Amino acid sequence: MKRLFPFCLFVFVFVACNEKASDTNTIASEGPEKKENVDYKAIIGDIDKQFTTAALNGDSAAFVSLYHPDAQIYPPNEPAVDSKKMGSMMAQFKTMGVTSFDLQTKEVFEGDDVATAVGTYTMSDGKKFNDKGKYIVVYKKDGDKWKLYRDIWNSDNPPPPAEKKK
Repeated sequence: MKRLFPFCLFVFVFVACNEKASDTNTIASEGPEKKENVDYKAIIGDIDKQFTTAALNGDSAAFVSLYHPDAQIYPPNEPAVDSKKMGSMMAQFKTMGVTSFDLQTKEVFEGDDVATAVGTYTMSDGKKFNDKGKYIVVYKKDGDKWKLYRDIWNSDNPPPPAEKKK
């Protein structure tokens, strides 16, 4: 019996240590709380559809609602524009007669607070005006919605010829 007691004590301590070790391993492997799993490509794809619809319909309110309140956009050959002036830019789509507008996101770079999309666009009036180019958009959360935070694009088309002076 004297030999059995140390053996039982050894087994008890061994089992107790192993249980504690496995509990520790489980907790350690779980690590810090995981952040919400976000499907950035789906979110950006949905925003692209809303953007295209707003552009083709000339819907300034829908267009502006897609942008973060602190947004900046960087149109080609113009100064940067803040979120307060974006609605007037939407009117240009209607005056240009744009009837076809397509965004193709090629790459998405994911982050916790921001996401970045790189892509191409095409637009046309269906007659003589055709434009294609590229863009980079940084998205940032505003409350529970992802919105365009920084938006820059430029055309692949050559610049129009300079006007002749008379």
